[in-house]
Amino acid sequence: MIARPIRAALVPLLSVIAVLAVLFMLAALFQLRLALRPIAALRDQLGQIRQGARTTVDEDQPSELKPLAVELNALSHESAAALQAARASAANLAHALKTPVATLALTVDGDPHATAQIARIEEVIRHHLARARTAAVAHRASTPSPRRSPMWCR
Repeated sequence: MIARPIRAALVPLLSVIAVLAVLFMLAALFQLRLALRPIAALRDQLGQIRQGARTTVDEDQPSELKPLAVELNALSHESAAALQAARASAANLAHALKTPVATLALTVDGDPHATAQIARIEEVIRHHLARARTAAVAHRASTPSPRRSPMWCR
């Protein structure tokens, strides 16, 4: 006899607890997705850096992610500087090899095998010099166009 009233009280109580548990789980999932949105944006920006679409990530991040964004930007700048130094080194090496290879080509004029090897070396040198020129043109400084005058001239 006591079991029937207890059961009558437990069924609504357990159903309310189940509904509340589902609601709390949905709220937790929503809050988690909302809280992880800045990390997803940071991941997307890193992907854009890898593809060359941008060079830095936004440093306007939540306080927990700001140090990470600053370090990622520092890493990006260091990598760009190292790449530029490597390109400059390759260009310098190619320039330094041009004259000795040209002299060597004149000395082995009769040997077809040596001439073919020297032609291959010259092609590699031309290739690396062209890449260095392309990189230099891409990073060339520009001046404002005449249509957009500087602020102090307006």
